[in-house]
Amino acid sequence: MSRYAFPAERGSTGMTLRDYFAARAMQTMISYRRNYFENDNADMSDWDEYFPIIAQEAYSLADAMLEARDE
Repeated sequence: MSRYAFPAERGSTGMTLRDYFAARAMQTMISYRRNYFENDNADMSDWDEYFPIIAQEAYSLADAMLEARDE
């Protein structure tokens, strides 16, 4: 069953709660990793290689948040 973060009227479903949780988690993860690179003066040329990994981690965290919510 999909739950929606911002249910809309008139037949539109809006954003799922899973997507909302993942987006919020991803925002923090990107910020943390960006600070890590910048503070270590690391080469950020491969920065975009981390995006698929961050996205997968964000959805894993979102799934855990949904499970914890149902307990």
